[in-house]
Amino acid sequence: MNTLPLFEVIQTPKPKLLDRVRTHLRTKHYSYKTEETYINWIKRFIFFHHKQHPQYLGAKDIEAFLNHLATKLNVSASTQNQALNALVFLYRYILHQDFQLGEITRAKRPKRLPVVLTREESKRLLSSVDGTKRLMLELLYGTGMRLMELLRLRVKDIDFSRNLIVIREGKEMKDRVTMLPQKLKEELLRHLGRVKLLHEADLKNGEGKVFLPFALEKKYPNANKEWGWQYVFPSKTLSEDPRSGIVRRHHVHENALQKITKQAARIANIPKPVHVQKYSLVDQMRRSSRSVAANLSEAWRKRRYGAAFVSKLSDAESEACETQTWIEVSQRCGYLSSNDACDLEERYERILGQIVRMIQNPKKWALPPFPTLPISQS
Repeated sequence: MNTLPLFEVIQTPKPKLLDRVRTHLRTKHYSYKTEETYINWIKRFIFFHHKQHPQYLGAKDIEAFLNHLATKLNVSASTQNQALNALVFLYRYILHQDFQLGEITRAKRPKRLPVVLTREESKRLLSSVDGTKRLMLELLYGTGMRLMELLRLRVKDIDFSRNLIVIREGKEMKDRVTMLPQKLKEELLRHLGRVKLLHEADLKNGEGKVFLPFALEKKYPNANKEWGWQYVFPSKTLSEDPRSGIVRRHHVHENALQKITKQAARIANIPKPVHVQKYSLVDQMRRSSRSVAANLSEAWRKRRYGAAFVSKLSDAESEACETQTWIEVSQRCGYLSSNDACDLEERYERILGQIVRMIQNPKKWALPPFPTLPISQS
């Protein structure tokens, strides 16, 4: 008589490779877009090698795939490096194969000059858009936020009393603070009034929940319905969360604003390529102010060489003057209050004064030249 064992060992099936990749990406808090991009590149790598398991492939196979992308598909250097990053993640964290990454050569990205819109082009671009989309573009232009930082902005992160916007989980998962343009306060308040009516209607219909980061939804069960956690720019329709499958109101999709920006550029007759998140007024101010610091640092390194020292100080002076111009433009456009503009002007006047004094009296700051060693005559 056959007897059944008292305890039967149940073996759980091992998760599939791509499921393991997704789990590890979410454990490390990678964004959803990065997750989909990495999964796509891993799939393409597997299909390129005729559906062989990556466990049996190595550095030479990765290099063959990258060469195929560059030579046959003619992809850019950034795309090639993106594919390499996905494969490095797969082998390092999922398959735990520690082959020499030095064997794989990364594509060198070309250094290109940025395309910057002039003040007149920026005005024409903004005037070609109206309604909520114009408010979004003006916020991008006046605050320096990136596109996804604007779309993920929550109501609670806008401080109208101090004219500040707190940007959560920005680049490299760091928080930072930027200014709220004075000119946009009233329009933004009116927009939030319309969004609140939409949120109240959702609550009456049994909806009104919003995505919360990490485990906040478990820690604060009712926070996803609170007004402060709602998106400043919500979508017009409800949609299903691709990860959890929950139907709720997400923020506006990034493609919608990008398409409208391209249409506005055509209407404004701007032939330059216009990217939504790259050409804000704050970025231009930041770029010129960083150039001041960079030129001062370079001048300090060249104190033994009088002409080079003065030349770099002159470059720093011109960049400081350009920053003052951008501060004046910001005030006239209504993005900076008079008090903030005056404070920044006074600081740059002190910086300019010190730079001019260094240019007029370089010997006080310069170092003596290196002594010349006598040449021994044998």
